[in-house]
Amino acid sequence: MRRSAYALIVATGLTSGLGLVFWALAARWLPTATVGIGAALVSVMALLANLSTLGLRNGLIRFLPTAGSASRRLIITCYALCAGTAMVAAGIFLLGQPLWADRLAFLRDSPLAALAFVIGTAFWVLFVLQDHVLVGLRQTIWVPLENGLCAVAKIALLPLLALAGGWAVFCAAALPAATAVLVVTTLIMRYLRRTTAGQERTAIPVSQLVRFAAADHFAALLWMGTADLLTLLVLNQVGPEASAYYFMANTIGYTLYLVISNIGSALVAEGARDPERAVSLARQALWNSARLVIPLAVVGVLVAPFVLGILGPDYAANGTLVLQLLLVSAIPQTIVGIAIATARIRRDLRTIMVVYAALAIGSIGGSRLALGPLGIPGVGLACLLTQLVVCAALLITGRTGLFAERGVRSVIAELEQLPRRWRRRRSRRVTRHQLAPALTACGLDPQTPYRMLTSDSDTLVVALEAEPDRLIVKIATSAAASRGLGQHVDSLAQLGSLLDGHASADLLPRVVRDGRLGGNRVVIETQLPGHAATRRLSDPATSTAAAAALSPIHRATASTQTVDQAVLARWVDEPLAYLRGLRGLPGDAQSLDRLQALLHEALLGREVEVAWVHGDFWPGNVLVHPVGGAAPTESGEGDEGVRVTGVVDWENAHAAGLPDVDLMHWWLSTRPLELGFAVLQALADPDAVRRGLAELSISLPNPQIALEHLVLLTWLGHVTAGMDRTSADHLGRVWLARNVKPILHLLAGSEPVGPDPVGPLSSGTS
Repeated sequence: MRRSAYALIVATGLTSGLGLVFWALAARWLPTATVGIGAALVSVMALLANLSTLGLRNGLIRFLPTAGSASRRLIITCYALCAGTAMVAAGIFLLGQPLWADRLAFLRDSPLAALAFVIGTAFWVLFVLQDHVLVGLRQTIWVPLENGLCAVAKIALLPLLALAGGWAVFCAAALPAATAVLVVTTLIMRYLRRTTAGQERTAIPVSQLVRFAAADHFAALLWMGTADLLTLLVLNQVGPEASAYYFMANTIGYTLYLVISNIGSALVAEGARDPERAVSLARQALWNSARLVIPLAVVGVLVAPFVLGILGPDYAANGTLVLQLLLVSAIPQTIVGIAIATARIRRDLRTIMVVYAALAIGSIGGSRLALGPLGIPGVGLACLLTQLVVCAALLITGRTGLFAERGVRSVIAELEQLPRRWRRRRSRRVTRHQLAPALTACGLDPQTPYRMLTSDSDTLVVALEAEPDRLIVKIATSAAASRGLGQHVDSLAQLGSLLDGHASADLLPRVVRDGRLGGNRVVIETQLPGHAATRRLSDPATSTAAAAALSPIHRATASTQTVDQAVLARWVDEPLAYLRGLRGLPGDAQSLDRLQALLHEALLGREVEVAWVHGDFWPGNVLVHPVGGAAPTESGEGDEGVRVTGVVDWENAHAAGLPDVDLMHWWLSTRPLELGFAVLQALADPDAVRRGLAELSISLPNPQIALEHLVLLTWLGHVTAGMDRTSADHLGRVWLARNVKPILHLLAGSEPVGPDPVGPLSSGTS
């Protein structure tokens, strides 16, 4: 994607730079009147060609990546349609030429002249389309070469055609373009014949393509029309001199918009191939845009008066401020441009049209109001404010394509993830320094290829990719992480002994090395097959299979126990003591006291089934593998073809816990909400949770415990375990404010929480 974007940027730069040379030489070698007529002729040809693309420029980028063996047919169809439209448009222009371009009367002097204009326009629209074909086929690297050669050929032809009068400029532009179309199209067809041979024939989504192209063409015309209307608006309200100043400033400032447009085109091509990675690709594209546009905008603001000064002191005096504002407006346009590109990937036509309409209305309407009091800088200010407003609206509605979910909550959640991402980047740096000594200490090759895995604790987790035995290395970087790894090793040893010969033993990793590095623990264990269940959360069979995989471990280690004060001390009092000692925790002692009393009264004296529990049973710690349809088995194979291949990370495991807590933890962690909001939702509607668990064939071993109390117990264990297993990469205050404070606020109120034996009784049942 980055290579394609940079290739397009280079092509744009070459075209612009060599185009400037072409016109400069034309001005020197040809009479002024000839240059004027030739420029008008080329402008008309380009205008008619752009109108005749019918929105298929972005349509080809969007649909070619998935067209497969139908790519050749799609290209030929689009070429024929657009070329035919261009010929009709050129014919209409010739018929009305006396009305709107009387200086171009020589076009009707002979049938040959008219035919040349019509054919030239048809080839020009194909010349425009073929760059987008190359982008869609991932052959963008050839675009700079093709455009550069055409530009050089234009310059070379100019003196040879000097005697052609008004046709000199037209032929110098059209002949290289026509040659490029013939050569590049031939190469494209040969390439497709070779690369798509043997592929299954893919149906071309004609109706989708037509809808997409129509909406995108309307948006493109709106965008181009906005620039032209702003120039006319300045001309009418302020005068021709001001129009010249604005036009030159806008021409320079628009180069940054072209950078964003090129990166967006590359994003659409890659996102269409792999829609599941659209969010990740959009973020990479935004980063690519920002690191180019922001520095260029800053430099442009500083050098604007000097650049315009080349054109003359009047341009520098009157156009500097508007140019600076237009350059700054390109910064929010980076997000707007990415939003439009991702909307094209999603085929979200409404967003595309609404964004372009908002940009047009804001820019034109704002400029009309600001031109009077501010002059032409008012146009730049209107464009900047419009970009900022549209950018903010896209962020608030979550339609930037940068987040998996829509809405302002997705933006807040993303901002909350920034500290965690910074910590992960820091972890990568630490890993590079500590992995080789850790492998050496464990008797392994320090040059073994590895892959960094995510971790929310002070433990660095690395997957060794060497064959045949793939291993996982866990390196503790703090005393808290060392304690967690010690508990992990002890739990696997005890469970392995208890489950010896049991099918569920295959779901546990096997520790092969256990050592120390700099006083902290290093553990190497076997790497189990499959991938994290987080990739399959949308499939209910994943939850069914996960519960079916863990339940045999619960049953094999189960025993009956009466809850006494010692048990409550482990389950309730110790976690609450940890929260009370946590500095900066949002909440008060009264809420924690009520929670303690609530859980004591609910559980004390109960006869419950206890077992070995995982303690952090969520999709990230469950490995699955898709298989053919099969009935659920004790090893966790789901009825929709999902098989659990491993349950990892036993740092929070203990021998005598409520197995219900594992299952409830899974339920809460699979909600499309943060933990705090998921807990509040479960407490507000416990019957919905019961129905959801039943639909997933998940049964709780201790149904005598009120579901609301089970939710609170699960929440308490999760929060304190997450805080206790980390000291360096601890959960921040923002996380506590969103996931702890709402629960404490609920407990501080007078409303009952479940069948509360301390406060007023609710209508909930055990």
